[in-house]
Amino acid sequence: MIYSDFTYGDHFDGLTPADITAAIGVVETMFYGALLCWEVFPEPPRTNMRLLLNNLLVAWYLSNIYPTQVRGIVSNGGLPLSSKSIGGTSVSFENIDAQPGMAQLKTNTFGLQALSMLQSAPERYFVYG
Repeated sequence: MIYSDFTYGDHFDGLTPADITAAIGVVETMFYGALLCWEVFPEPPRTNMRLLLNNLLVAWYLSNIYPTQVRGIVSNGGLPLSSKSIGGTSVSFENIDAQPGMAQLKTNTFGLQALSMLQSAPERYFVYG
């Protein structure tokens, strides 16, 4: 992926093309094998899935490294509620299961979307059943 392919750039204020390019390099190193998933899909869905995953992972990484630069993303990280209380203001979130190597993706909404894609990739079913 190159800088111009990063589709979530409008959600980050003050980042330079060099910041985004560096994040792309880090993500493509950290998740190299994951970015080769969907091999069984035909083109163009295969390339589209890989590009979407790459974009989500770069946005996840940037959100963690530059949390004050994120804009237009207001959420609870995408975690589903397990319970809530109005009067005493108590909120509990469900735990989303993830392998230890992918648990780091649960830190923000971009990562949760990437985690969902990775957990549903056809290649995981060949390895983990």
